Amino acid sequence: MLNNKAFTSILKTKHPALGKQAKDVWAEIYETHMGIAFNRTTTTGKGIYFSVQPILLQRDGYEEEVYFSLTFSPIFKSDGTICKLGLI
Repeated sequence: MLNNKAFTSILKTKHPALGKQAKDVWAEIYETHMGIAFNRTTTTGKGIYFSVQPILLQRDGYEEEVYFSLTFSPIFKSDGTICKLGLI
């Protein structure tokens, strides 16, 4: 993961996440939310947008319902293959 300082308020106790994989940082939601979007994006090569999705995150030692609008975008290498995914 690569994140800015403002994102630490979302990460809370998961900070620092720099350099870690999303599946390790967000283990509780990876299979049900992120993994599906990552797989679809890498399979199709097309970005995905989710508007105001409710997600249960483990933050500060308890489960908290949060709402996000997210964009998953493939980042391509010069040979046309996907090397990373951008998440905004």
